[in-house]
Amino acid sequence: MTVTRIFWWSIPLVIVLSFVSTLYRNTQVPSRQEWQQAIAWVDTQWQEGDQITWYPEWVSEGKLFLHHLPAFHPPYQGDIDLAYAKRTWVLATMGYSAKDWVDGIGLHPLQKVKIIESKQIGPIHLSALEVMEGHSYADLYQQWSDKDRVQVTRIKQSKKKK
Repeated sequence: MTVTRIFWWSIPLVIVLSFVSTLYRNTQVPSRQEWQQAIAWVDTQWQEGDQITWYPEWVSEGKLFLHHLPAFHPPYQGDIDLAYAKRTWVLATMGYSAKDWVDGIGLHPLQKVKIIESKQIGPIHLSALEVMEGHSYADLYQQWSDKDRVQVTRIKQSKKKK
């Protein structure tokens, strides 16, 4: 076979593969009804102190239905501290799961999370995460009753000369 013949046979093959890939991806995109069902189910499981996010970040159609819940978008850089919430709900789609989300974000290095609840609604994988270790203590200032009486002092250490 000549190079020209291989080239002409590869064009229909690429077209067919592209078409099949597009059809496959379309089966993983949630419909409005599936987003509504997923959020309705989360509403029935919701507890005071929960928070919710979605993964992957660019699949944001579900945000339309999150207006009544404390939704957050994880930062692209730096650590994320999940210990501020009682549980973190993850709406994962496009073949991803909450485990992929935890592996993909910059979770606080001392935190370990556990999936405590999970459900599949169409192409949406719902999971509730709970922080098992590494709870946050960075918000102590918000917990103090008399913030005006807090005094912080920095002690300058002298360097030893050799």
